[in-house]
Amino acid sequence: MGIQSENICFGTLAYGLQFRVHAKILAEDFLQWHPDITFVVVTDCPEYFQFLPNIIAVKYKPSGIRSCYQDKRQVVREVLKHYPICIYMDADCRIVEPINFSDLIYDNVFFVAAYGENLDKKLSKEIHSGESGRFNGPIR
Repeated sequence: MGIQSENICFGTLAYGLQFRVHAKILAEDFLQWHPDITFVVVTDCPEYFQFLPNIIAVKYKPSGIRSCYQDKRQVVREVLKHYPICIYMDADCRIVEPINFSDLIYDNVFFVAAYGENLDKKLSKEIHSGESGRFNGPIR
């Protein structure tokens, strides 16, 4: 099944400076590997993205907890207003090579897995703090 890039739009949620910086880096990855694909950023500060040609920055006020699933749903809603295919990515993801969309689709659903070298260490630090057996962060 051939997928036309004009039918695909990626989106992310970027609240706060840290996540805006991540989203900007991700947008630059799109410019490098897929300059024809639009990237929607739902953010508290859309002017931060005004100089990137592939971004549509949408102002949105968070509904509660940072990175809440409700807020992530708003990204999908914004994308589907204009495109038939939405792929959500967390702002701190990176694209390191061209994406072959035909290899990722099954029954019109994309399956993508990403793994970073530091993921295991990061999660273990978030979840478990040493020998005390106490949890010190969110369990995912």
